[in-house]
Amino acid sequence: IRISRGILLKGNGMAEIWPDVWPLALFAIVAVVVAVRSFHETLD
Repeated sequence: IRISRGILLKGNGMAEIWPDVWPLALFAIVAVVVAVRSFHETLD
């Protein structure tokens, strides 16, 4: 919510929202890596 409010209402750039974005980005990267490895194991 803070990210979308900052972008849409306040016009914040990446520098202002980075403290809120990096945990989400890290979680997304970890989730994709786990999903790819899991899917790759089902192909073997």
